[in-house]
Amino acid sequence: MKPLKDSKRTLLKPHLLSVEDLSIPEIDILLNKANFYADANKQRGKIEKTLKRSTVITLFFETSTR
Repeated sequence: MKPLKDSKRTLLKPHLLSVEDLSIPEIDILLNKANFYADANKQRGKIEKTLKRSTVITLFFETSTR
């Protein structure tokens, strides 16, 4: 796993309400980070350090059918 290129780069907006609000460079940042985390997930133990002091949020847009 190689370090995340431009890992200091973040989205310019503090809140993401719609992907339509993202610029092309911001989409590129998100996709690069997604690839990095996917690779880190394959190498157990490394992702814990990567996500240290981070908040992960899951949003549910539809009611559960269970």
